[in-house]
Formats: sequence, C-alpha cells, structure tokens
Amino acid sequence: PGSMGQVGGVTATPDGEHLIIFHRGSRIWDEHSFNDEGIATYKERIAENTIYELNLETQSVVREWGAGIFEMPHGCSVDHDGNIWLTDCGLHQVK
Repeated sequence: PGSMGQVGGVTATPDGEHLIIFHRGSRIWDEHSFNDEGIATYKERIAENTIYELNLETQSVVREWGAGIFEMPHGCSVDHDGNIWLTDCGLHQVK
C-alpha cells in the first residue's frame, strides 16, 4: 500500500479478523483546513487510497480503496452486517 496519512478512524469487522483504517493520505488536518464558517478549504478529493483493510492475523493489507472519493476522512464504523460506514467532514457526508 501507499503511505498512510493522519488516521480519521479505525474499526474492526464483525468477525474480528480485519481492521478497517480510514486515513487522509497526504491531506493534513490543521488550523487551515476549515474557514471561520466551518467550510473545508480543500475542494479537491484526495488522490490516494484512503481506506485499508488489514488482516489482523497476517498483519497484511487485504485491500485498499477510496482514491478520489473523500476530501477530509473523519470516522468509520462497521455494522453487524459488515457494511462499512464512513464520514467525510469536508464533504459533510456519510457514505
């Protein structure tokens, strides 16, 4: 996988075998990320993959995806059916 950036969220799959890691790639969250109205100053999507699925037993990346989808990854969770829920505070969306 590519380099991992600031981590916005980490969660386990329902079977406990994998971790989902939602990170910001080369995007940095700092004092310049949002204006005074709370609007993200970044308008382009992150070019790198922002989601890694890690096998806990082998400590290897099973898959990665998310390039070109997110502006500011913020949180993640997995429901009991295995659906992955991701929040992007730059786009003000849950995916």
